[in-house]
Amino acid sequence: MNQHGLSIIFRNALTGMCAGGQLIRWPVWLALGRDPWPAADALVEHQGRVNGAASAVRPGGRQLRWLAVQAVLGPGVLALTVMMWVTATVVVTTPLWWWLASAPVVFVPVTDTASSLLGAVCGLPLVLLAVACGYGLPRWHAAVGRAALEGPRFLRLIRRVEVLTASRAGALEVQAAELRRIERDLHDGAQARLVSAGMLLGLLDVKLEELPAHTRALLTEARSEVGAALQELRDLVHGVYPPILADRGLTGGIESLVERTASVIGSVTAKVEVADRLPAALESTVYFVIAEALTNVAKHSRSGEASVSVHADRDHVRVEVRDNGRGGADERRGSGLAGLRRRAAAFDGVLSLTSPPGGPTVLLMELPCAS
Repeated sequence: MNQHGLSIIFRNALTGMCAGGQLIRWPVWLALGRDPWPAADALVEHQGRVNGAASAVRPGGRQLRWLAVQAVLGPGVLALTVMMWVTATVVVTTPLWWWLASAPVVFVPVTDTASSLLGAVCGLPLVLLAVACGYGLPRWHAAVGRAALEGPRFLRLIRRVEVLTASRAGALEVQAAELRRIERDLHDGAQARLVSAGMLLGLLDVKLEELPAHTRALLTEARSEVGAALQELRDLVHGVYPPILADRGLTGGIESLVERTASVIGSVTAKVEVADRLPAALESTVYFVIAEALTNVAKHSRSGEASVSVHADRDHVRVEVRDNGRGGADERRGSGLAGLRRRAAAFDGVLSLTSPPGGPTVLLMELPCAS
């Protein structure tokens, strides 16, 4: 037999092993409630491409180790689990077998009803053992297969990603708490002092009516400067952490944005499906993204109608801002979309924009809640 024939035999045998490995995944998948070896899909896809090509390419050593583990452990784990359940079921139902067949021996000596009941009681530990096998063996099988498939370096990378994800989430929460503290300090400290200074200047202007005109002009200018500083400070506080989020939550904040935009373009609808409060950093990001998107709608889209949709579940937050304007939005023209993308990326989120000429323009953002 030539080398090409051996290659075909090897390729077909490997394909059969891949198919068998896939079949053995299902009992473990059912027991765990999730795919135990998602990385195994790469081997199956790779082998499908090889079979459609003119020459075979060897799979990696990790995939071959996984197939070897499947070939040895898969049937054994399945057979042992089934055997334990069958044995436990037969022994526990000994009184039924005795009543139906009245056999003198059914796996254990059974001569009367009392001994059949005793056999059923003795079978209860076997039931517990079968439950333990049904729970533990698939998990052990999954762990061994995962170690063979992924390797120690891959597992270290996974653990490193988990640690980095958790540390990033903690850093974002710390940052959000610090921003809230700065917002409170500015609101209760500097802003209150500026308001007081403006009131004192106004009172001074009223009390000293006999002052020369140029002096009164200076007082008026001072009041104007204090008012401008106060407005800048309020804008700064709003940019640090919107006070409305602390007062009314994300739903109230979005409603305020919608009302403000509706006064400019006409009609804006909002649909917010958020059962519980989100983490502060996440709420702030969602609020600022929607605020920037609606600002772009009011300034650039020439739209008469827009909609905002926010849906949050246990794992993700999905935001959609849509308008029926002229379309053609391009983040390279400085519309603020690059900043929105950076905000989403901070949470490992995804932001996309669809804006064909003539509209509609749809901005989608999805953020993982577990970030």
